[in-house]
Amino acid sequence: MMAQHTATLENTKMRALREGIKLLQIHGYNGFSFQDLATVLGIRKASLYSHFKSKEDFGLAILDHHAAQFNQWCATIDGFGAWDKLKAYFDLFYTFGTQFSGMCPLCAFASDQQSLPQSIKAALEKNSKIRRDWMIIIIEQGQHKKEFRTDLPPTGLAEMILAVSFGVQLSARTFTHADHIHIVREQIEILLKPGSVR
Repeated sequence: MMAQHTATLENTKMRALREGIKLLQIHGYNGFSFQDLATVLGIRKASLYSHFKSKEDFGLAILDHHAAQFNQWCATIDGFGAWDKLKAYFDLFYTFGTQFSGMCPLCAFASDQQSLPQSIKAALEKNSKIRRDWMIIIIEQGQHKKEFRTDLPPTGLAEMILAVSFGVQLSARTFTHADHIHIVREQIEILLKPGSVR
């Protein structure tokens, strides 16, 4: 009986994280409440406090969960070439945009950055630095394999791609047209090709 109760609690917590991420992606951190989440889950709001001390605690849990999910996703594309990794990265955003007009969780948090609790700001910055380091490695891999141009520094290219990837999600949402993401990805492919003009 105790094991069943523990399993039920864990299942509720994981459901809360999954549904909470969707609410975040659609509405931003400030755009949903614990009551909204409880309604989606079909439970009492008070039940959420069995798993999360506060919405701030929940936000931190979302960032941890998303980081774990991103690491798992990275493992699935580890054998890809550099360009195929970038394509898969933009395809993630396309999926978010077409499924529910959502954004990457990091982008969703960043849209509320000025009003986030300090602990979430710090966790968001940490996650963003990890994402930037990952992108730099991909650019370096592409340059080493001659997939990408080598006349521009990998750090600058990585920063540009990250900035564009965040911006195009907002554009796709504004114009309700996720195909913007594919269009921008194609332009990045042109820019990164060896021999492209500065």
